[in-house]
Amino acid sequence: MQIVEKSVEGLSRVYGVTVPSALLAEKVEARIAEITPTLNLKGFRPGKVPAGHVRK
Repeated sequence: MQIVEKSVEGLSRVYGVTVPSALLAEKVEARIAEITPTLNLKGFRPGKVPAGHVRK
């Protein structure tokens, strides 16, 4: 992860944050795996929702 301070005007700050896509994808997959067993979505039995539907 890379954080860059873009501008400073008085008390105001603007930052740019760059996150590698591999790290972001890893975090998303972990979160999907965490919530899938408790997810209740119409048309699916509780906990049986495919990961593709959760991702959408």
